[in-house]
Amino acid sequence: MTYIPNKHLSVSELNNSIKKILEKSISRVRVLGEISQLKTHSSGHVYLTLKDQFETISVVCWKTKVPRLSFFPVEGKKVFVSGKITTYSPQSKYQIVVENIELEGEGELLRILDERKKKLSKEGYFDENKKKKIPLYSRRIGVITSPTGAVIKDIIHRIKERFPIEIILYPVHVQGRLALNEIIESIKEFNLWKKNKNISKIVDLIIIARGGGDLEDLMPFNEEPLVKAIYASEIPIISAIGHESDVTLCDFAADLRAPTPTAAAEMAVPVRSELYKKFQEKNNYFESLVSGLIDQLKIKLSEKVGRLPNLENSIQYNFQKLDLTEVKLESSIKENLIKKKLLIKKLGQEFKIESMFQKIKIFRLNIENTFSNIKKETKKILLEKKANISEKKKLLDSLSYKRILARGYTVIWQKTKVITKSEEIKKLEEFKIEFYDGKIDAKKIN
Repeated sequence: MTYIPNKHLSVSELNNSIKKILEKSISRVRVLGEISQLKTHSSGHVYLTLKDQFETISVVCWKTKVPRLSFFPVEGKKVFVSGKITTYSPQSKYQIVVENIELEGEGELLRILDERKKKLSKEGYFDENKKKKIPLYSRRIGVITSPTGAVIKDIIHRIKERFPIEIILYPVHVQGRLALNEIIESIKEFNLWKKNKNISKIVDLIIIARGGGDLEDLMPFNEEPLVKAIYASEIPIISAIGHESDVTLCDFAADLRAPTPTAAAEMAVPVRSELYKKFQEKNNYFESLVSGLIDQLKIKLSEKVGRLPNLENSIQYNFQKLDLTEVKLESSIKENLIKKKLLIKKLGQEFKIESMFQKIKIFRLNIENTFSNIKKETKKILLEKKANISEKKKLLDSLSYKRILARGYTVIWQKTKVITKSEEIKKLEEFKIEFYDGKIDAKKIN
């Protein structure tokens, strides 16, 4: 832009000109600096200042770019900011519009981790078909984490709330130079206790946990020796490293990855009330099933028993009919007597006492005659029934094989089997002969 005397520009025109010149001359930059004055606006845009020892520059990250950032900005962290230079005209300042933010040194670490991940994956340390099943119910759980801080408290609280069981804490450093060897040693120790059948220290499941942190803080959980130690463990392992967005190589090697330590506790144990409810449902189902089968067998058994002839029952049934007839007759007589008494009482109220005595005598004679006739009839019926039963009994007796024995015949028995053919008795050494009045033992003499 060339200066022309007596010609002027508006402020907006000047700012737009500067904006065009700046954006045209500097297209894209990558700047290293420390984050300060970080602010997330209600609109979702993120504003911050990038500074070094001497200067500062304004930085803005639009809402749509925030989810795609390699590193979400944290106050005081040194980062690489990639983006475009532009100006913000209302305040006459220039700024960087963010395309990406990387933690200083993180790019190289990510490259190393990517290569390490590919190598270990190729060697089979992350294979899904080799992962161990997480037990539905553990008698005891081992937790490898720092003894201080919120992580172990959250895990203990959550397990106690859902399904209280014993927890063995193996305290370790979860960052720094001591962390790697301590975590590896703890995994080996838990497996050694199981191998040596140390009853008080055997665990069914291991949880490796720590809170969130930078990539550098989480580096012990990305080391190859730890991945191999997790893979070699005979005890199933849940990895709960950092927040949901943090992913380490331990997560790929573990038998199950939890997004947070609290989630790991939820995956490790069931809810006791839900487990009890399911048990009750299963128990009720099996009880109903068994009860149904028993009922069906009872019905089938009753049908089978019902088909069997029972002579004793038949005889007793006839006697029962006689008993019922007698009861009915007695009941009928009693009812007639009651009715007659009521009638007499009624007549006594309607007529004079003098004439009633005569009528009572007549009624009494009638009643006695009636009762006598009923008794005679009853006796006659009973005699007929008894005669009928006696005839049936004689018929049953005549059909019995005992009648045949009484005529001089015998029956040969081999235990409970009746011998009916001469060929069968030839094979016997000992047998019984039944006469009409009893059985005798017999032996065959050659």
